[in-house]
Amino acid sequence: HALAAALLRANAAELDEALDPAFAVLDETQSRLLADAAVDDALRDTPPGDPALAVFAEYSADVVLDELRAAVPRPLPSLPADPLAHWASVQADLWEMMRPGVIAKLSAALDLWLPIGLPPDDVLADHWRAALRALELMQAEPSDWAEALRLIAAIKRNGGKQAAWGGKDVLDDAKSRLEAVQALGKSTASWLGSPVNAAPDGPDARAAALLACWHSLVERAQARYAELKAARAAVDFDDLERLALALLEKDSVRARYDGVEFRHVMVDEFQDTSETQWAIIRHLANPARPGALFLVGDPKQSIYGFRGADARVFDQARRA
Repeated sequence: HALAAALLRANAAELDEALDPAFAVLDETQSRLLADAAVDDALRDTPPGDPALAVFAEYSADVVLDELRAAVPRPLPSLPADPLAHWASVQADLWEMMRPGVIAKLSAALDLWLPIGLPPDDVLADHWRAALRALELMQAEPSDWAEALRLIAAIKRNGGKQAAWGGKDVLDDAKSRLEAVQALGKSTASWLGSPVNAAPDGPDARAAALLACWHSLVERAQARYAELKAARAAVDFDDLERLALALLEKDSVRARYDGVEFRHVMVDEFQDTSETQWAIIRHLANPARPGALFLVGDPKQSIYGFRGADARVFDQARRA
């Protein structure tokens, strides 16, 4: 953030939006207090009966206020024309990204050698058949991941006769493998969430209807937050990153730094880098320029996810 501030002060006239080079930088506490004030002002200026206030009929006032205050400093995505279809599409894309790895792990867990196959009339064997069916559903085109995860969630590891399974060791291995299947199903479900329910009277449809209300309230609070910052000639940490990136996307500005003022750049603790920060770094030290960039980090030690750090950026940079 100090680097971004220095870039902005030196090149404020190059920005497309007005910025006083002597701007103040709000720390996290100041930013939070200003965001709280912006939310209060926006709600106070919203007339009774405004459709956006419907969120207060669905959630407690404390929940609404907490969500609005948390949303004020963050970029506001555009409102999808059909939220239910959009959510289902995002979920489907996420599943397709996860699918090869999940199938590989599930196949490995179910790779149990049984000379005579699964024993008939055995409770544990029935759960094994459910797991195998789940694997088939994931492999099918199109795959039915929701039903597959439902089958896995219903799996139990009780029952099973040693004689039917060929001895205690085989039975213990069969139960251990089902435990791995259960763990995989649970972690996959936690990433994907519940399947989007398009029923008109369902909770997803209600959430979709309220989305426009949330969006409207956040827009108003963000507009007020911008006014309060402008009145103080101040920016917050997110502004520093956003504006610095916008500045460095200009060829004339970037040419002053990449390979000129900054011939070599080292980034430590790179696992705690956000996508915006990574974009800023690339503009200052083009990775295609030999010797420009040196990165140090360990994705297992990423601890700043709450500030926008994304360990996936580390993997993307390493592959590049």
